Amino acid sequence: MRVTLSSADVNYNLYDLLKVADAPTVALAGAGAGNVDNGAHLYAVTFVTASGESGLGASASVTVTDKTVNGQVSITAIPIGPSGTTARKVYRTVAAGSVFKLLTTIANNTGTTATDNTADASLGANAASGDTAGLATPPAISTGDSHQAHPGIPASRLRPGDGSGHSPSRRLSLP
Repeated sequence: MRVTLSSADVNYNLYDLLKVADAPTVALAGAGAGNVDNGAHLYAVTFVTASGESGLGASASVTVTDKTVNGQVSITAIPIGPSGTTARKVYRTVAAGSVFKLLTTIANNTGTTATDNTADASLGANAASGDTAGLATPPAISTGDSHQAHPGIPASRLRPGDGSGHSPSRRLSLP
């Protein structure tokens, strides 16, 4: 897939345009007994700005098989938000669930680790159903095949050049 921007859109960083968090890295913490209920859990992150909260980013999963032996989850590589991000929210599903609920709020845009030792019943409110910060509304992006890139696609999934030999008007360098 080739990604091009019109000349009026030059100097945009594609990551800043899309504003969708990558998945954090999650693994059993190996810290002994804990409160995370047995079962498969999904984790996702949102960015918080003065305008609101982004939509959920990509998710990562971990399975707790026996919380009396290994019931805590290490969360690392929590994504840093774009300029203007004042906090990040980490959401988790209950065991075998599909609805993301608030696990914790990281009140900065620098910390990249956390430990989950929270029972399903103690999780917070459900994640918003969409973007309330206006972060996921980039200008139109041409993919070179007459389709528009979806604002919910993480920048890591978009690659300049599709091998078709077409020459884009502007090339992007992805971080």
